[in-house]
Amino acid sequence: MKVYEDVDSLSEFGDTISLDYHGSVLVSGEDAYGHNRILDKNLNGVPFKKVETDER
Repeated sequence: MKVYEDVDSLSEFGDTISLDYHGSVLVSGEDAYGHNRILDKNLNGVPFKKVETDER
């Protein structure tokens, strides 16, 4: 799935918000497509933990 494809900011209700600090978080599996910016840590620098799966 592409999230906010080719969009750098959102404009709503008279305000514009930059998406520089926003991205997707991959909690399980692999990113096979590379469509989205995937964040691996939050704004405080704390890494996101992946969920363990029973892939066979």
